[in-house]
Parts: sequence; structure tokens; C-alpha cells
Amino acid sequence: MVNELLRDHLVEALFESLFYGLYFVIFTLTVHLFIGRQGFPPKTRPARLVLTGLSLQFVVVTAHWVITLYRTIYAMGTLGGGAGALAFYSDITQPAFIANLAFMVTSHTITDAFVLQRLYALSSRDRKIIIFPAACLVVQIVAATGFVVRSALAKRGEDYFTLSNSWLTCKLVTSIIISVYSTATIFVQLMWMVRAFPMQTRNAQLRSLLAIIVESAALQLTITVLNLVAFQARWIAGIHISMGIAGVTFGICTALIHMRIGLGWAKDDGTVVSSYAASTMKLTARSGTAGKFAIDEEGQTETSPIRR
Repeated sequence: MVNELLRDHLVEALFESLFYGLYFVIFTLTVHLFIGRQGFPPKTRPARLVLTGLSLQFVVVTAHWVITLYRTIYAMGTLGGGAGALAFYSDITQPAFIANLAFMVTSHTITDAFVLQRLYALSSRDRKIIIFPAACLVVQIVAATGFVVRSALAKRGEDYFTLSNSWLTCKLVTSIIISVYSTATIFVQLMWMVRAFPMQTRNAQLRSLLAIIVESAALQLTITVLNLVAFQARWIAGIHISMGIAGVTFGICTALIHMRIGLGWAKDDGTVVSSYAASTMKLTARSGTAGKFAIDEEGQTETSPIRR
């Protein structure tokens, strides 16, 4: 039992460190691209919100990783492993453990908020489309708060299965609903544009954008489902590892989509028609003879003439 628990936490720390290294590179490149096009501080409100969200998530993910390193060094170094480390890792009332839970759910919530923001921007800021996922996000925030509070009130001797409660289940299920609903809605809208204006829109751009969004959503959905399955199946190793890498994985999902769009600028007749931030992507269609497609981090749509 001791060896298994220590092994699980060592694997968790290793994976989180590897993922954090990847996340750090992606985040740094994303911010570099963003500031290079926006300046610092950004001049527009949408750009400022995006940079704030990315920065906040970076702080949260970094704090989670630092605490993981502290717990690992303390258990293996100070306590010397063995029974002392087992007692330390088994005590879910430890402040460091509770803090990591709070950082994990915060990173998750930020990622889902970005998902809603992309849906809102791509739907031409149609508020009706985001009513349902926005309600799910509110439920998720309440459930996440309840989950952290319940964990903070846990008593010594309770185990990880104590955390597998209705708060956690509600939080994860609403996140899955947000991810599936938003991705499906964006998919339908982009495919409608491709089919409605087959000779007028830049199909390659649209399909590339769709692929980026779907890939990011798939990564987010995978780690969310893994968390849910691990707790419901009472899979100890899965709980340790999935909870450990969840926060940084959600950070990767958020930063990766911005970085890939930032590196995927496309040109047509010398005019840049797609630029950096997915945060203010806008897709509109006007009548049967005209259309627009743009990605503009300044909140102003860059357009190009439609050829018949």
C-alpha cells in the first residue's frame, strides 16, 4: 500500500512537471505573439480581458505545480518516504492539498469561460446561443465552490473517495456539457459557412480553425472524463494522476488554441485575413451574395472582398 501510494504521487509529480514545462513554453510564445500584435497594455477591452485570463490561469497553474513539488519534496525528503509519507499523502485535510484542489478547479473554470467566449464571438455575439452554456458555467462555479468547501471541511481519516460527492460530479458533468455543446455549435456554424459560400469563403481557413477548436476541446474533454471516471470507479491511481495533471492540462488547452491561431496567419492577395486571438473571432454571413470571415484580436473584423 505504501509503495503504491508513493508511486502514484511520484508519477503524478513527474507528469505534472513535464506538462508544466510544455505549458510554460506555449504560454510564453502565446503572450509574445499577443503583445507583439497588441502592444502592452492592450488597447482594446477584449484583448485586455484575454491577456488577463491567460495570465491569471498561468499564475494558478504555476501555484499548483509549486505546491505539488513542495508536497513531493516534503514527503520524500523531509519525511523520508515510508510510513511518514503515507500518512502525509493520506491526510486530505492538509492545507497544501486543499489549495491544490482550489487551483485545479479555478484553472478548469477559466478554460470553460474561454470556451464560452469563443462561442459568443463566433456566433456574431448572439446572446441567445450562450444562455444555456452560461447557465451551466454558473452551476459549475457553484459546484466547484461546494467541492472545495466540502474538501476543506473534511476530517482527518477520510480518504479520497470522500471527494467523490455530488459537488464534484455536478462540476464535471456541467463542464462536459459546456464542451460538447459549444464545440458542436461552432462546428455547425463553420460547416454552414463552408457549404453556403463554397466559392466565396476560404474553406481551408475555416476547416483549419475548426480543427484547432475541436482538438483543444477534445483534450479538455478527455481530462474531464478521466477525472469523472476515476472518482466514480474509485480508481486510486487514476484519481491521483488525473487530479495532478488536470490544472496544467486545462491551461494547455487554453494557451494552445491561441498560440496555434497566432502562428497560423493566412494571406490572400497580400492581405492578412486572419490574425491572432481566438478570443475575438467573429464569423458572419450576410445574405446569399456576401460573407465575412475574420479573426481579429482588436475586436475589429478584418474583411476581404468576396469574389463570385
